[in-house]
Parts: sequence; structure tokens; C-alpha cells
Amino acid sequence: MKNAEYEVLQRMLTAADRTNKKAVVIDNGGLVLWAHPALDIRIGTQLVPEDVDFAISLHFESPRINGVYTYYALWQPVEFYADFGYQESVDKFSTHHDLLSCRSDIADNHALNIFSGLHREVPTPLPPLFHTLPEPFLAPRIDEKSSLFYIGINWERIGRPKGRFHDVLTKLDARGLIKIFGPELIQGVAPWAGFKTYSGELPFDGSSMLHAINECGVCLALSSKAHQNSGIMSNRMFEGLASGAAVIANPNALIDKYFKDVVYVVDDSQGEAFLEQQIISHLRQIRNDPAAATERVLKGQQILRDVCSLEGSLETLFSETPARRERYYAKFPRGSRVAVVLDAHLADAAEIVTKIDELSAQLFCAIDLHVIAAPDVARRWEHRIGGSVERLTVHPFEPIAAAAKFDEQAGQRSGVGSLVGEILGRADSEYFALMTPQDMVMHDHFAGLVRAMVEQEGAMCAVSGSLLRGVNSTGKEQRKLHELRVVNVDSILSAEAVIPAGRALFRKALFKPEQMPLLRLLDGQEQTLFLVAAMVEGPLAQTNTATHLLDEAAAPKVSYPAISNDLQQQFIRDHFNSDPRWADKMAARAAKLAPTPTRDPVNPHRWVTYHTKPGEVEPIAPDQTHHLRAGGRGLAYLKSGFSFPEENGVWVTGEQAVLTFELPPAAADRAEDYQIVLGMLGRRERNSGRMQHCSFIVNNLHVAYQAIPDAFTNVAVSIPINVMRRTGTIKLELIADHAEPVLDDAGRIIDPRPLSLLVNSLAVLQAPGRTPFVLPVGEALPVSEGAAAVRALVKGFYAPERAGTWVCGRMGEIRFRVNRAIANPTLHLKLSGRAANVSGSPQRALIIVNGKSHGTFEVSSEVRAVRLPLEDVNLEDPIHVVVQASHAEPVVDDHGTIIDPRYLGVGLFEIGVVDGSERPARRGGRSFKSRLRTLMKGSKK
Repeated sequence: MKNAEYEVLQRMLTAADRTNKKAVVIDNGGLVLWAHPALDIRIGTQLVPEDVDFAISLHFESPRINGVYTYYALWQPVEFYADFGYQESVDKFSTHHDLLSCRSDIADNHALNIFSGLHREVPTPLPPLFHTLPEPFLAPRIDEKSSLFYIGINWERIGRPKGRFHDVLTKLDARGLIKIFGPELIQGVAPWAGFKTYSGELPFDGSSMLHAINECGVCLALSSKAHQNSGIMSNRMFEGLASGAAVIANPNALIDKYFKDVVYVVDDSQGEAFLEQQIISHLRQIRNDPAAATERVLKGQQILRDVCSLEGSLETLFSETPARRERYYAKFPRGSRVAVVLDAHLADAAEIVTKIDELSAQLFCAIDLHVIAAPDVARRWEHRIGGSVERLTVHPFEPIAAAAKFDEQAGQRSGVGSLVGEILGRADSEYFALMTPQDMVMHDHFAGLVRAMVEQEGAMCAVSGSLLRGVNSTGKEQRKLHELRVVNVDSILSAEAVIPAGRALFRKALFKPEQMPLLRLLDGQEQTLFLVAAMVEGPLAQTNTATHLLDEAAAPKVSYPAISNDLQQQFIRDHFNSDPRWADKMAARAAKLAPTPTRDPVNPHRWVTYHTKPGEVEPIAPDQTHHLRAGGRGLAYLKSGFSFPEENGVWVTGEQAVLTFELPPAAADRAEDYQIVLGMLGRRERNSGRMQHCSFIVNNLHVAYQAIPDAFTNVAVSIPINVMRRTGTIKLELIADHAEPVLDDAGRIIDPRPLSLLVNSLAVLQAPGRTPFVLPVGEALPVSEGAAAVRALVKGFYAPERAGTWVCGRMGEIRFRVNRAIANPTLHLKLSGRAANVSGSPQRALIIVNGKSHGTFEVSSEVRAVRLPLEDVNLEDPIHVVVQASHAEPVVDDHGTIIDPRYLGVGLFEIGVVDGSERPARRGGRSFKSRLRTLMKGSKK
């Protein structure tokens, strides 16, 4: 992605080149995107740990995915982790070996606390790595005409909440004191349209931004509240100083530490009007004394060299990494002997050789490898050993015995468990592990498991974290973190856990001869037996690192167990039924856990995502309630992002979910007469107690953002008219603000799913007739976002914006009463219009009041007032106004590309009933264009 991390990456490559270091860039799957030409590394291949000294993750979305010693750069404000799902985010950065600091006390202590809780000791002080720039820095060119540099996205233009410091930027733009850079188009919208100082996009190439800042002379570096709270500085301060510009910034702990005599600091706690005055005051000071400003910049550049040098940080990492890596592995036990049973009876010889090579690279342990292979593979395959694999034994296995005679029936299918038991009975190692060809392990996997077991007193089993390896839609390998720890430990005790075989290591003492009758019944559930046995004997040790990969790309060949998995798990419970330790732990488990929810009948022992089949859209009956609980008829409308249906409804797991349904033609033709009504509740944020909020998006159009109480309530959202023009299908997206696992009062996880919203019903209901809005006569009221008069818009309008709203398609309806009689009653509408895209025909708005035409008016892009006498209207009755456009079309640019897919024709900015002989009073402000026009006049004066 072309984002801040991408820009920093370009700078790090430059810094590496300046220090004669050779870099490799990999993606989140470990595939090489680029490698220094002097390195013999092919692009598109999987990075081999031996090829590099260390790796750096620039974002917590990039977990450790191979055996390279990896640092995580602590550049993210602590609050950002919650934005992406707190536990999931910290789990990802916890996969790394080590940490890099940008000298934020809060970020450093937060990460060190996480690692401490995982029993991971990280040597301090942490090595530094700032998101700064390599040398050479640009010479200052500050003079009396210097202007402010700003780059960003004007979020409110694309349907998001108002961006930081939007009002300040608007005023600085009106005064001509700033140059604004940013994307020309985003999501089909030009976010900076109308800003006269907008100067275009800048490429993410590591240098263009510096020259643009240098030309302006002054850099506006306003950090977000999250950055301020964590004491992490915006990239912009480093970019400003490196480009030779004076920097104006809001308060930040990093400025206080190193740059308090360099940066011009403004107080952002007193509102945007005061902030604007301070920025202008500092700009005036810089223009009046360029020499003093230049001196500050040069001092700041020296601090960058002495404290924040990117080249210096890389040099430090190369010198310190060997000792830090050696310290990391110092506590790993040496010389452990592990018996590995690889069940590969469905694999070919090449797959088996790959697994042997993988195991040969294991650190600090000796492996006795037992391969269970098909008889023909075992006969033809040339066996080999090396590295950590000291002994290799191949065990031929045929699940179904071949018939001895031509007309004889084949033998009964046998399970692999019996052979596994025989192998373990003869093994002379201290530890054993079970594996399949789908299990991939990093070079420190078994040594880490041994260490965890040694450190956890009484443990008979250790489990590692796990990554998933798969292939995306383009055929490219991808890797992602599945689980850092086994969270639902209690499911192991009841033999329900689904844990890939290669994640676990067991003490050999766990195998007992009396288990053989049970093992002879098992076929694929041997791992489950030993997990339950380990939990009965003692605690489960966890490495808290992800050194195992489940290779989903190498899906196992079809193999039906001799006995169903459910029945095998029941046999395992039968085996422990008379063990008082198991009974006691099961009783304690039942007392600790909340009541077990209804499980998905198809897969009763796993959390699953519930969704309909791809491409299916079910019709929905309007004016009926469709329940979304176990057995409910509304479950067919769930598309993605939901967990299994429970007694009280279905949970959104994560922050986004999708429902789809098809309206019948009669309802689709007048969809704006309907509302989507969801029965739902939201979970408050655990730490802050903030109520859950949810965005509702209908067919890619944002229609509402509402607080969702923590008790069931009906939430209604409108269906905009334009979304039904070509289809009767509705796609409703729910985007929650936060999602978290469920903890008990002691902080223990009792439900590991990240839950946000519980939805129990769906209905498409006709919008109820509402009491008309009371319009105070004599005033022109705005119909902008948040304005009271918006309630008079009853049909056919898009969501109000800052300046006003648009008729949705060709017709919009307004309904209101007036609060009293008035002389010369006149309807006041402030309108604008869009000419036709191709013909250029002007927009004409037909105004109908209480069923009677009051004329057709030509309206242009200039906002104008239309006033219509209401002498024949009874002011004691509700007034119904229809605004009908002559045409409505999507917005296209000069090349015919759609930049706003909404059907726009007529814009509405004010409504009112006034005395026709008087100028109407305005309440609640003027339209956006009017305010901007006044600001521009003020700057000229």
C-alpha cells in the first residue's frame, strides 16, 4: 500500500545503501518483493533465514512469518491497536523476537509489559529506530514569503467523520497561507475540490515530499491525539526538519525530550479558532525573522544526526543483533532427544523429503524420525538423514489390506492409531511429537517447546502458536497469524480441541501401555488423546511464540477415518471417565465457564463463521420479522462476518459483517418507503466503557452511524432510492467501532471470539408516518448535517452534508407544519443544480406544494433562493413540498470517469416560510459556499 510505511521503507533502503548494507523487502507471506542486486536472492521466492542477519517489521499487521530474527518497530500509538482489534494486534507484534524504540515511554513500556506477561525477557535499553530520514538533508530556504506545507486526506469528503483540524485548514486555505497536497481522487471523490491552494498528489518515492516541503519553507506537523497520548511523533516533523523547513507542531512528549528549542509549538486544546491564530502568529514570526528560523532548523537537523539517525540505527542493529540473538537462545535447552512420528501415508516421496529437510534444520535437539508411509512409497523411496535428524525409520502402512485372492473381499479399514502406539512403545526419547505433511515448523520450534515445558513445573505437554499458510486468489503465497496461544484450554480437557498435530510436544512418560486398546480404535485423533492426558497430569505449557505453520495450500488428500471423529473423541472421554483427576477438572471447568452456547450442528466442536454460500441471495418478505437465532428463518440472509447462531441471536465476530437479501419487485420499486430494522445490542468497550457504535452501509452507500445500546433495541436505517435502480438486491454492511473477547471478572478469557454486535432479528418495514417537523416562520433554516430542519426531509434525499443535501435521484419530498400564521406567507428554498453531463442542458426544478404546481425554475451551480407565494395554502395544515429535478446523473470527470456514483440533480441548502415582503432571518449559520465566500472576502480586505 502507498502509505506512511511505504514511504519509510524507501528511506530505509536509502539509509542501508548509504551504510553499505544490502536489504531485502518481503511481503507478509515471506515472499521476496525486491532484493539488492548484489544478493543472490530471486524475487518471488520464499526468504531463507540464512540469507539475512535480521528483519524489521514496520507495522503490527506484519507478524513474524519465518525463522529470521525479527524486530518490531514500536511506531504505533497504543490506541491504534484497539482500532484493529486489540488482542489480535498485540498477538501479531508478539510473534517477533525483539523490539525497536522511537523513545516513546508509553509505547516501550506497553510492549515490554506484553512481553513480560508472555515470559519473554527483552534486554533493555531497546535499540532505537525512528521513522526519520536518511541524509543528506536539504538546506533551508526560508524567507518572508514562506508558506505552510500540509499533506493528507480530507476525510469528510468521502463520507467519513470530519478530519482533524479541518476548520483550520479551510481558513488557512481561504487566506492563501498554505499549500495542500493529497490524493486527487479517493473512492471516486475529489477530497480537496474547492480548496484553492490544493497543489496535487506527491509520489511515494522517498524524496518528492522533501522538495515540496523545502519549497514551502514551513511544515505543519499536527499529530493526532493518539500520537500525542503515546508520545510518538508524526512523520511530518522529521520530514520537515530533514527538508530544511521550520516546523510548527502541537504538543508532544518527543518534542519536549529532544526538539523543544527547535519546533514552534501551538496549543491545540483551546479550539480550532485559537489554533488558527497561533499558527498564523508563528508563520508571521518565521517570515519576519528567517535567520532565526533557519538557525532552529539547522539545530534540529543536528539532533536528527545525533539522536534519530536512520543510518546510525541500522549500524547499531548490525552490531547488537548477534549478542541479542544469542541472549534470546541462551535459555533454550541443548541436546534434547525428540521422537517425531510423521503420518505421511497419503503423501508422496517428494513431500516426505521436504519434511525431513525441514526437521533437519531444528536447533539444539536430536530427532528420531518415524515416517508412516504407503507401502509403495516406502519401497521405492531412497531414505536419507542429516542435520538434526539422527535416526530415520520408515513404517509401511496400508489402511485397507489388499485381497489375497482374486475373488476375495478386501480387508476392513484399519486406523493409524495402533501403529502410532507401537512406535511410541519402542521409542527411547524423552519427548515425542506427532506431525502430518501439513505441519511446517520453524528451526527453533522443538527447542522452544522443550524450553516451555522445562520452565512450566509439572507440564507434560507444550504448545506453540501457529500461522496459516495459504494461497490467495492470484496464486501468491500468503501467511497470517492464526493463534499465538491456545486460548480455549478447557476444550482440550473435553477432547473437543482442534489443534494441528505439529503444534504440540509431549513427554514420553505420557504414553502408557494401558492406552493401547484406545489407540487401536483411533484414526487421526491420537493427538487429542495425548492432549487430554497431558491436561489431566498437569498444566499446559505454552511457548507464546508462533513457530508452527499449518500449510492449507497443501490440503490433505481425501481420507475417511475408520471411525468418525466425534465417536473417536467419545472413546477418549470414556478412557478417562474413571480417572478422578479428570472428573475434578471437568467439574471445575463447568463451574468456571459461562453457560455453553448452542453450537453449530455441522461442526459442533469449533467456533465457526456462519455465512450463506457465495453468490446466493435469498428473497425477503417485507413487513415481517425474520429471526436471526438458532433455527431462525433469517439466517439465510447472513453473508459473512457472523459466528454460529445461538439462542439469543448471532454475533458479529470482528468489526464488520454483511447481510444480503432480495426485495420483491413491488417493494424494490418504492424502496425508499421502507426501512431496514435490526434488533440488536452492542458490547461496550472493556477499558473505556464507551458504548458500541455502528456504521450502516447500504449497497456501498454510507447511510447511518448510530450508538448501539447494550440492551436489545430496534435500529432502523433508511434505504436510499438510487441503490435500487438496477437491482432488487440489498447488501447491508455493519461496521462496529470495536470487538473484543469476553473476559470474566478475574480477566480470564471465557469466550475467545472478538465480539462486537449481537443481532437477533431482521425486518424490512414500511417507514411509519411521522409527526411533521414544526418550522418556525420568518427564518431560513439550513438542511445541513446535524441541523434540526433535516427532520422535514421525509423522502428522496441523500444524507445531509456540511453545506446541505442533494435530492436523491429526480424527486425529493419535504413535509412540515408552521408554528404560527404570517403575513404574505412565502416558501423559501435555497437551491443549486447540475447541468446534464453530455448535452449541458440546464437543470430545471419543478416545485409542487400540496399537490399543486408552483412553477419550474432554472437552477445552476450557483446557490440561489427560490421564493414561492403560499397565499392559497392553509397554514394550519401540514405542508407537503415536492422538488422534482429535470434530470439526475452520476458525477463524472473530464474523461468520463465516475467520481461520485450518486444520482445528483438538485441541491437543497435552506428551507423556510417567510414574510414575502421581508428578508428572511437565518438561524444555524449559512450554507458552506456562503461562509467560504465571506472568508475569501475577509482575506482580501
